[in-house]
Amino acid sequence: MALIGLTMQRLLAIATLTWKAAFRFRLFWVLTVLLLGSVVVLPLLLKDDGTARGFTQILLTYTLSVITTLLGFYHPLARLRHARARCRGVPDADGGGEADCRWQIWLGKWLGLLMLNAALLALAGGSVYALLQWRADPTARRSARKFYAMKSLSRALP
Repeated sequence: MALIGLTMQRLLAIATLTWKAAFRFRLFWVLTVLLLGSVVVLPLLLKDDGTARGFTQILLTYTLSVITTLLGFYHPLARLRHARARCRGVPDADGGGEADCRWQIWLGKWLGLLMLNAALLALAGGSVYALLQWRADPTARRSARKFYAMKSLSRALP
């Protein structure tokens, strides 16, 4: 039983180090900004047919495909970054002390990336849900219509 606890402790330590390494990696922050921008800002520009069903279908189809694409794009790049650092001979910053087995390192890194993708997915999903609730609220739609009407009116004036 103590061996299982020690193994889990090592796996979680390597997963934590993987998170820290991901936060140092600029692609993570670029991906987060792209994810939130494409899930929150761009759907505001989409036009629907005026029905709740059409609006929901367009919003969910668009945002879920963007989320899948961006999260699927990040995982291989994170693995390539690690492989490139290994080829250069850079010491492993994500864990991998000599006391750990190779399978523990790989499983810990996989677990860290899995948790990172789950956190990004939860952030994007929460954003989609909040956007759906906000756009479905009739008072919010009226205020958005007023905003767009004022915006088009200001363009018409010299």
